[in-house]
Amino acid sequence: MSVFDSAFDWFAALPAEDQLLYIGVTCLVVLGGFLATIFLPAVREGEGFGEPTPPSAPVASEPVPAAPRSPFAGKRVSK
Repeated sequence: MSVFDSAFDWFAALPAEDQLLYIGVTCLVVLGGFLATIFLPAVREGEGFGEPTPPSAPVASEPVPAAPRSPFAGKRVSK
C-alpha cells in the first residue's frame, strides 16, 4: 500500500462537508501561490502597486566636473 493509497482512503473516510472544506482550502492555497508568483516580483521591483521606487543610483544635484584632459590627447605618437 503506497502513501497515496492510504491518503486517499483517509480522505474518502471523511464526511462530504469536510471533503469540500479540504478541497476549498487547497484551491485557495494554490490560487494564492499562483497570484503571489505573478504579483510579488512586480511589487518588489517597484512596477506594481503604490509609488515607484527611486532609482538605485543617487542623482547628483550639481554637475560632476569633467576629468582633467591629458596633455597628449589628440596627438599622434611617432614610432
